[in-house]
Amino acid sequence: MIKTRSSSNSPEEIMIESIINKLVPKLTTKLEEHIVNLGKKIDIMEEKFNGAITQLSSLESIVKSNDTVIIGMNSKLDIFAQKLKANSLRLIGIKEEQDENLSAKVLAVFNDALKVRCSLLEINNLFRIGKPNKDDTKSRTIIVEFVSLLKKNEILMSRKNLINSGIYVNENLSNKNYQLLRDAKQKYGNRAAWSKIGKVFAKRDNTVIAIKENGDIA
Repeated sequence: MIKTRSSSNSPEEIMIESIINKLVPKLTTKLEEHIVNLGKKIDIMEEKFNGAITQLSSLESIVKSNDTVIIGMNSKLDIFAQKLKANSLRLIGIKEEQDENLSAKVLAVFNDALKVRCSLLEINNLFRIGKPNKDDTKSRTIIVEFVSLLKKNEILMSRKNLINSGIYVNENLSNKNYQLLRDAKQKYGNRAAWSKIGKVFAKRDNTVIAIKENGDIA
């Protein structure tokens, strides 16, 4: 309670002090109630915030788990894609012409340049990839799909006969492995990166390493 200063106070002062003495306890009580309620609200907000953090952590865990699954699925799909290309080769540098007899050109390379006997019966399909080039000096790559893996390997093993011919025979790699091979050649040099049985390798510091992911190209 607020004490009066003296009995000599004026009636107005006494009335004001009386009003204050009545109001202060009520205001104090209200203020205390407000502080308590505010504290409860803060506790509730903190609980919700902690709950949101927990949910966010859970979602991050799920995303990481899904990323792992996706990476695993992409890896399996790439392996499957490479298996589908196991019986095929890429031929680069064979001049492209309008109304060309592509099969005759390819068989001429196999039989005459590579010295490997091959007939159309041993070829399942052959075609150029991509859209025709406006620049006639640049010929599109040819994909040759063989009936037999043995014939494909025979052609591949004889490609040394094409040295200095401007024609190249390479494995038909999946998109991922093809890009890895290009990146590895750019990093280590054309002679220091190659593919074998659908896998990419490179020679680094006199050591042969397998290139399975971009991270392997250091």
